[in-house]
Amino acid sequence: MEEYNLLINEVKNDISRARYDEGENKVALAMQTNPHSAIPHNLMGILLEKEHDHTQAMKHFRAAYALDPAYVPARSNLEQCGRFYATGTCCYGNEDYL
Repeated sequence: MEEYNLLINEVKNDISRARYDEGENKVALAMQTNPHSAIPHNLMGILLEKEHDHTQAMKHFRAAYALDPAYVPARSNLEQCGRFYATGTCCYGNEDYL
């Protein structure tokens, strides 16, 4: 789980600096390494949402939710981004939801 916390923090940092390609590369590698984890899909969804690619972001949020329905950040982002008037606030990890 520590590796995911590191990945989450790195992606947050990449997004805050508008380094979306760097974040996407890190997340894509995490998806290859752990194809059954919801966390990389959730992060990719956030990256895509920040780049205004709503359709692809929703696909990744749905994939994250399908992989682990108990992973609250994925469900939260799926609900948030699926609203008619979304706030743009994303849930990166469990600490953002609590």
